[in-house]
Amino acid sequence: MHNIHQTERTLEVIENLTHLSILEPQEGTLPLMVIERRGNARTNLHIPVFLFPNRSEVPIRTETRDITISGFFCNSSYAFSPGEHVRFLLLLPQPGQDPATDPGMYLRGDAEVIRVSVDEVQHCYGAGFRIANYAVLRNSGSLSLDQALATVFQTDCD
Repeated sequence: MHNIHQTERTLEVIENLTHLSILEPQEGTLPLMVIERRGNARTNLHIPVFLFPNRSEVPIRTETRDITISGFFCNSSYAFSPGEHVRFLLLLPQPGQDPATDPGMYLRGDAEVIRVSVDEVQHCYGAGFRIANYAVLRNSGSLSLDQALATVFQTDCD
């Protein structure tokens, strides 16, 4: 579904957005580097994601809270369960571009819920997703959001 050039470009975009966090030091102390416990570094990146739990045709719209090359975490009013499989549509912004004029590229795929939490402050659930497979939608820049959403169940991702 995706060619090598698209895959390399997608990975490049995600890797450009990913970094180790350096915490600002308190006065009189040295900077502290946060070591990532995951296999891939994550970054705090808030981008739109549409989730389709249990093959539902009605998406849940939310934003990622953080993202890695292999998954993402987001908050939702929907209570996901560990092991649940979902389809997703994710909008990756083009680095250095204004999302209002250049929407970036759409990724659709399948993911598995691997972690669930309850956010009592925001009164919602948190869910960590591991991406099982994905495809970059052809001609992403020329697709409207409705057109991109309509592709989610057309064919399975390889």
